Amino acid sequence: MKAAVLEAAKRLVVEEVDEPTWGERDALIEVRASGVCGSDLHTYRGHHPFRRPPVVLGHEVAGTVIRVGGAVERVKVGDRVAVEPHIYCRKCEFCARGLVNLCRNKRVPGVGWAGTFSERIVAPETVVHKLENSVSFEEGAMLEPLAVAYRAFRTGGIDAESKVAVLGAGAIGSLVARLCQWAGVSELMVTDVKDYNLDFISSLGPCRPVNAGAADTVEEGLDLTGGKGFDAVVITSGSQGSFTEAVRLCKPRGMVVAVALYPGEIPFDAHLLVTREVTAQGCLTYTSGDFEDVAKLVNRGELDLKPFITERVGLDEAPDVFRRIDEGQDQIKVMIELGKDEGRAGS
Repeated sequence: MKAAVLEAAKRLVVEEVDEPTWGERDALIEVRASGVCGSDLHTYRGHHPFRRPPVVLGHEVAGTVIRVGGAVERVKVGDRVAVEPHIYCRKCEFCARGLVNLCRNKRVPGVGWAGTFSERIVAPETVVHKLENSVSFEEGAMLEPLAVAYRAFRTGGIDAESKVAVLGAGAIGSLVARLCQWAGVSELMVTDVKDYNLDFISSLGPCRPVNAGAADTVEEGLDLTGGKGFDAVVITSGSQGSFTEAVRLCKPRGMVVAVALYPGEIPFDAHLLVTREVTAQGCLTYTSGDFEDVAKLVNRGELDLKPFITERVGLDEAPDVFRRIDEGQDQIKVMIELGKDEGRAGS
């Protein structure tokens, strides 16, 4: 079968690889759509902290179950599914608390588990989630980044009364902002250095877009909130000053939710954190409960993920699309599609 293999930094090739092996509690899935994530780009550039070449890229995925092990009970052949891309041990103290994102023995695609830019993958039935026929495979693949955004949204305690700032409007930041629009928050400010990203999220619902390269984001945020600051500030940009900026934007006893991964140590004014009694909370991926929640939202048609998909390519085009994104091409989400149709059942 074919897969997109990163042989070395910036050397991605589509080649034949071995068929995956599977066990009694596994499902063999024919991949129909797999999204390109920022972490895939970090791996492509040789910057990822633990995912190293040679490796099959990809972890946002949906497809069709084509075989199941003898002990599988949750899914059957023919089911349309999305995959929650982490395998957890169920034995450590974090798994016991439902915090599988912090599992001490977790395996993820590219580290102890094959990546998803491949014609077929294997997944334990515990991380396979069914899709309604009304949900396309590409929308199913979008459940993974939506789950990241949803955990940040939930961690921030965001509801209709909240004033929220989102720093960074790439795929995850835009999804956080879209959840805020869906919840009908009272005020929403979204910042980025790319007008393309700001125009995109503004097209989906009410917000104040602020180009962080051209305006003082703290001044803009205080103006929007009448000088009071935001109830929650979600950081999806790993820029050097984003953490201090977030605390300055936050009202006293507000919440800063940090989703972005920083390339190293960053300067930070801790005095602001203390004198405003601001809570700062890191937010790593999602739990199985988060993934199940967003699957329900999308299966019920409450959130439309189709606008986020800004380009669709075939597996053979993966090397070219990574080169273009690396060179600066604007995108929200590129979807690698496999199969005869565009990912919708019955097409």
